[in-house]
Amino acid sequence: MAHFKKALGSAGDWSDASYSIKAAVGETFGVILTGGGPQGPDGKWEDIVVEPDPSLHVTGGLDPKPSVPLGSDEKLYRYTVMSPGTVKLRAKRPTGQDYATPLLVICTAVATAGNELVYFCANEIMPNKWRWVNVDIIPFDTPENFLRLFENFRDSGRRIRGLVIASHGQPGAIHTGGKIVANAPIWRSNRGRGYDAIFYAGASVKFKGCNVAEGPLGREFLEECGKTLFWRSGGTVIGSDSTFIGFSFYDHPRYGPDAYSQAWGNVISIKFKPGGEFDSEQQRSIW
Repeated sequence: MAHFKKALGSAGDWSDASYSIKAAVGETFGVILTGGGPQGPDGKWEDIVVEPDPSLHVTGGLDPKPSVPLGSDEKLYRYTVMSPGTVKLRAKRPTGQDYATPLLVICTAVATAGNELVYFCANEIMPNKWRWVNVDIIPFDTPENFLRLFENFRDSGRRIRGLVIASHGQPGAIHTGGKIVANAPIWRSNRGRGYDAIFYAGASVKFKGCNVAEGPLGREFLEECGKTLFWRSGGTVIGSDSTFIGFSFYDHPRYGPDAYSQAWGNVISIKFKPGGEFDSEQQRSIW
C-alpha cells in the first residue's frame, strides 16, 4: 500500500496519524509518496489528484528535480498554499483507482496581520536564499495565480506599503513559464475589481523584470498598472527599460531605501494621484 510522508524542509504542521498537514497562505510544503504505482500509458506519473478543484486553495505537483534524497519507490510533490480552506490530495493509479490513504491539507490564514513590504515572485526565478526580515515573499507560477494574489489581499483586508513583482519581462509585459502574466490589456480588464483597496496612500509597485518599461509598450504598461492599482490611494509604479538585476527595500548607504542595480538604461518612475490622474514622471540611471 502506498502512503504519504512529510518531505524534509516542508512548511506547516504535520500529523502522521491523520495523514494531514496544516500550512499558511504563501507557504510551500512538500510530501513524499512512497510505494507509488507505475507510469501511465503516456509515460507520465498520475499519482496525486487534488480535490476539490486545485485552483481553489493550492497549486503545484510532482517535483521533477527534488532537492531531498528519495528512495527508488518515492516521489516528491510540492504545493503552495494560495488561499485558506481544506483540500484533499488523493493518490491514484493511472487507471483512476485510489491506492493510498488521502492526505488532508488544511490551509490557514497567516496568523499575524502580515508585513507591509511584499514580494510577489515567480517560482522559476525565486532562489531559496531569499529571506528578509519584515518582508513577505509570496510565490506564483501561472497568470491566474498571479491575479489571485491581489484577490487574496483584497479579501483578507491586508494592505501593502511597498510591492515588488519579480518575474521575467519584455517591453510592456511580465511573464513566467512562457506565459504572459500581465500587460496593459490585462491591467485594464481588471480595473474595478478592488485591487486598488490593498495599498496605503503613496505606496509603490516596482517591477523586477527586464525591459518591462521599454518603449511605448512599456510606458503603456506602467500607466495602465498605475490606474488599476492606485485608483483609490495614489502611488508610484516603477520599471526598467533594460536588463535588470535587483531591488531592495532596505537603505543603501548612498542611494537610499530604493537602491537597485541594472546593466544599462533607465528606471522609469510614474507617480499617480487618486482617481488615476497622472502626477509626475522621472527617469534615472541610478536610484
